[in-house]
Amino acid sequence: MKLKHGIVIINLEKSEEELFTKQIHKNHRWSIKKAIKNKVVFRPGKKQDHKKCYELYQKTCEINYLHPNSNIFDNGFLFVVLLNKKIIGFAIVNTKSKDTISLTYNSSDYEYRNTQANVLLYWKILLYFKKKGYQYFDLGGINIHSKYLKNIDTFKIRWGGEIIKKENKINLIKYIWWRWLRHSKILRKLKYEIQKKLKYKKDL
Repeated sequence: MKLKHGIVIINLEKSEEELFTKQIHKNHRWSIKKAIKNKVVFRPGKKQDHKKCYELYQKTCEINYLHPNSNIFDNGFLFVVLLNKKIIGFAIVNTKSKDTISLTYNSSDYEYRNTQANVLLYWKILLYFKKKGYQYFDLGGINIHSKYLKNIDTFKIRWGGEIIKKENKINLIKYIWWRWLRHSKILRKLKYEIQKKLKYKKDL
């Protein structure tokens, strides 16, 4: 079976003005301005930020019934956004090639969602690597034939990048799961709990 999906790629060779005024969706432009108005601060992450960032990451995994990866800080560049010196979001970016960066992990504190810190985080990362001479920013995959994770897909598409369509060959069981079953919160939770128990037994 072939599962169709897309990848959003932003061209960093465009000018900052062109990216902001012509490419990015007006909702993202508004969010960036609001985050700046809210005095959200962006900076590269430090080793002492790992604990707080991992706590945010674990919460994101729990909400989405995903198992956290304990090695997220082993590779890549960490960036954080803060409000009143408190970390409210982070992202880890890897260099996919000499001219391309890709977003590997991203989590934010839901309590501070109205600050629009996550949008500012993406924008600042984009500008950071643009200044370093990188040409492309890979925002990761989106669903083409599914409304699952629609909000995340919309968030990525609003950056105005090129959508590259791809196909992956998978077996029938995985196809049924990715195409239809994972839409169900109950089934996702069931799968999460089963995997959690199996892992626990394996560790004994």
